Amino acid sequence: MRAPKTWFSTGLRADKRLLRARLGDLFTGPRRRGGPVLLASVLLTACLGALVSCREEVPESPRLSIDQDALAVEALETVELWYPDFPGTWTYLLTLQDGAVIEEGAPVDFPTGPDLGCVLSYDAGVHAGGLGNLLFLRVDGETGALDGTPILLSADENELRWWTEVDGVHILYTAITTYQGFETCQAGEVLWAEEGWSWLWPAAPDSQDYADFWADRKGVLTSDGLDLYTQGSWSPDPEHGQEPQWLYDQSLIF
Repeated sequence: MRAPKTWFSTGLRADKRLLRARLGDLFTGPRRRGGPVLLASVLLTACLGALVSCREEVPESPRLSIDQDALAVEALETVELWYPDFPGTWTYLLTLQDGAVIEEGAPVDFPTGPDLGCVLSYDAGVHAGGLGNLLFLRVDGETGALDGTPILLSADENELRWWTEVDGVHILYTAITTYQGFETCQAGEVLWAEEGWSWLWPAAPDSQDYADFWADRKGVLTSDGLDLYTQGSWSPDPEHGQEPQWLYDQSLIF
């Protein structure tokens, strides 16, 4: 009598070859199919290693290290000082590069390239020589050497404001001297750009227009510009305690 066949029925036959094949399938482990994947991973790693080894390393840009003291001494030897043999001190106020980059303080380590602009405050050591002179100089961006003749503005005290525009860095400064109770002042706006220093207002410091403008004026820096004062009574009256006065004139916005 034959057993009925269903979907879950397993036919058993007495064929030896078929029985041997079935037993072989039972005791054979599952086939591994990771060979192609492993081979592809090895090839990809090798290709990436070759690309890294072939890539050229980009060298770092050369740096410009500046001897601050030597630069200041050279600049001071170039300008006309009233007391050249008297010991003085200097402080770097600003360092500019590329017409747009500015740092407060001294130039130490910069990428070589565009020239540098430096602003120093110089104390001549004696009152008559100026206790807060301003010194504007230009430095070669490739060698670190002084380039051209610096501009010296004699003063006892100085003050700066600066801001950046499309054409470069603008600096508004005042330089005031007090001698025997009398104050004299000079001030102006100067631009540092790729071409170097440019004096925008009121004129270049070595011009007659500049000297005439500040002959009877005083400038005081404000948050957005300059307050201008004109001379008042310049005849001191010891009996009534009158001192020379400055009278407010106008405010200039920069």
